[in-house]
Amino acid sequence: MNTDLLLVLVIVLAVANLALVVRLMARASSNNAERAVRAELRDGREEAAKRSHELREEVSGSLDKTAQTLSTTVGQLGNVQKQQLESVTTQVQALVETNQQRLEGLRATISEQLGEMREANEKKLEEMRRTVDEKLQGTLEKRLGESFQQVREQLDAVHKGLGQMQSL
Repeated sequence: MNTDLLLVLVIVLAVANLALVVRLMARASSNNAERAVRAELRDGREEAAKRSHELREEVSGSLDKTAQTLSTTVGQLGNVQKQQLESVTTQVQALVETNQQRLEGLRATISEQLGEMREANEKKLEEMRRTVDEKLQGTLEKRLGESFQQVREQLDAVHKGLGQMQSL
């Protein structure tokens, strides 16, 4: 019985030892799992921080490129606008000069035509004056002739009357 008791005691001790080993292994396994989870979380945080840093650098670079492109585009648009303004200014100046030349030509033409009209009107007025003078002269000569004729007739009549008076 001693052996049986010893055997039972050895079995109980073996089971206790086995339980203790299992418990230690479970604890070790739990600690290992915890360490593994912590290591995985730490690795995840490090990876996230690394990716976040890379993303910030990429976004910063992209923003720099965009700002540079925008600045270049605005500069080019400013240059194009300046060139177009200069072109429009040149065209407006050319139009102003052309209009001034045309106006000067128009003034010269109008002045010339007014001079010609004035000369033509003066000629017509002179012609009308001559015609009126001729008609007045003709009428005056005719009336004077008629008046002299009447005076002569009257003088003849008076002379005749005097001659008759003398003969009496």
